[in-house]
Amino acid sequence: MSDFSESNRRYFDDKAASYATKPWQQKFFTQLTDELKNRRAWIGIDWIEDDPAADAAEAETKSVRLLDYACGPGTMSKALAPYVSELRGIDVSENMVREYNTAATNQGLTPAEMFATCGDLLHPAGVTPALLGPDLYGFDLAVVGMGFHHFKDPQLAAGRLVERLKPGTGVLLVIDFLKHGPLVGAPSVEEHESGHGHSEEHGHSEEHGDMHSAAHTVAHLGFEKEKVESVFKEAGCVDVDVVVLGKGFIFGTAGKRTVFMARGRRQ
Repeated sequence: MSDFSESNRRYFDDKAASYATKPWQQKFFTQLTDELKNRRAWIGIDWIEDDPAADAAEAETKSVRLLDYACGPGTMSKALAPYVSELRGIDVSENMVREYNTAATNQGLTPAEMFATCGDLLHPAGVTPALLGPDLYGFDLAVVGMGFHHFKDPQLAAGRLVERLKPGTGVLLVIDFLKHGPLVGAPSVEEHESGHGHSEEHGHSEEHGDMHSAAHTVAHLGFEKEKVESVFKEAGCVDVDVVVLGKGFIFGTAGKRTVFMARGRRQ
């Protein structure tokens, strides 16, 4: 595991039990998952629809496989669960993986239907051995929901996720922030990379302190639309499209942020 992945692992291990429990977080992720579900046709895979009038026999046998990378407690997976047959999560945080698998059990889903594994796809020298099994390849969709800005090398991430997709039909989907400024008073990305700055809370509210304490896990202050398009194409995607969802997403004390969705199909 790279040093940057290790920083993320420690932070999200610590936050796993309370992740996305604050009212602003719940509202943010509800907005995000509503957008996700409403744009299923745009995403462009052959979903299992939850239409009661659909052919039950066809829905029972149809296979639609989803990979949720940097899955956390399963926000993206739970949103898309009605439309796929199999969900696989991967996260560097063992505690987040535990939350994901607990959520699956609580929804009455078997490990064959929804299950996460702890591991790192993003180490420059190679992936975690536990992620090399054939069950973690051949996906119809790979999604990264609000995780891309935590990846030091987005190009490497996109390439390794595209490798996990079905050739010709598999789709990579990334949801994240457009380029934005730093949180006031937080160490910059450059300060963290150079070893300067810190992430301790100094007299802020709990929420503000949490935002600052996460700063060392952030590798990018959002992305330019053109950069995202370039990353997808370099990773071997075609039919690339980036949709800006607008500025109505409140991200805690950071205020309004502009969110995008990007999708591309593996050649």
